[in-house]
Amino acid sequence: MYLVRDDGAVVWLNGKEVWRSNLPVEGAIDFGTWATAAVSGTDESTFFDQTLDPANLRAGRNVLAIE
Repeated sequence: MYLVRDDGAVVWLNGKEVWRSNLPVEGAIDFGTWATAAVSGTDESTFFDQTLDPANLRAGRNVLAIE
């Protein structure tokens, strides 16, 4: 999976959290959670990549959510 984010993002697949990018590694995440580092300049358009476990996919419709 490739992700462009500013400053951080958390990714859920089918209701399961599968990736945090530039966010605290533990604890609850909500709209007020701060990124672990500020991002600016070209980093705001950088693609970050992560391999997701295909076992998290379902047959049929899958739902991807990012906050």
